[in-house]
Amino acid sequence: MRYILSVVCCVLFSGVYSTSWSKTLYVTDSLQITMRALPENKAKIIRMLSSDDFLELLEKNDNGWLRVRSGQKEGWVLERFTSEQLPKSMQLARLEKKYAVLVKKNEDLPGLIAENEKLRLSCEQAGKKAKQLKIRYEELRRDAADTVILQAELERLKKENKEMGAAFEKVKMEYSLLESEAMLLWFIAGAGIFFLAWSIGFILGRMQRKKKPRLY
Repeated sequence: MRYILSVVCCVLFSGVYSTSWSKTLYVTDSLQITMRALPENKAKIIRMLSSDDFLELLEKNDNGWLRVRSGQKEGWVLERFTSEQLPKSMQLARLEKKYAVLVKKNEDLPGLIAENEKLRLSCEQAGKKAKQLKIRYEELRRDAADTVILQAELERLKKENKEMGAAFEKVKMEYSLLESEAMLLWFIAGAGIFFLAWSIGFILGRMQRKKKPRLY
């Protein structure tokens, strides 16, 4: 009965004489402490806590007790056996892990150096290839510019050739007309000469007939 009354009193007055907290604590190094149902040494033990357990602080009273949560369990522990600092055993474990990682990296260092050298050579080759591609690109761009110029020149020559063809056809037509006119002139001239010769012959013939004496 006395134990029950003490439990009830502690529960009733813990809210009055305690302060609410919310932080992470750790059990101090190389210890095992008890988590109790009430903030007193004779209260029921809920579980044992080791130095690698972390605790969530829920309350703190004036008698040096802390109400904490560890996993799914809640209870009271003595404040002097807790610390906000990471326990040295856990710090040592973390340092050992880091050291193991560094040792592993050190063991892999020659391979990493060789791989880095391969990557460096690959980068140099890629740089040379990129430079060659740039030069080739500049050549192709110049060739493309020359091609455009040559295409324009070809189009100009085609145009001039077409114009010269049209001019040649015109000259040919004019020559045909002149040739026709020349033939006509030659024909007219020949006809004129023929007519002139005929006229002269006709006139001479008549003149000769007039000179002959008449016989009666």
